[in-house]
Amino acid sequence: MRKRKLKSKKTLARNNKSRRILQILKRKRRIAARHSLAFMMLQNEV
Repeated sequence: MRKRKLKSKKTLARNNKSRRILQILKRKRRIAARHSLAFMMLQNEV
């Protein structure tokens, strides 16, 4: 029983880390997309 609990805790920690990394990547992608869109608009205007 103890081993199972430890495994579940470890897997939960791994899932949380992966989720955090994915969220950060998504945020970075969104910000990059906004910057690229703004840059394209500026280029089109000029």
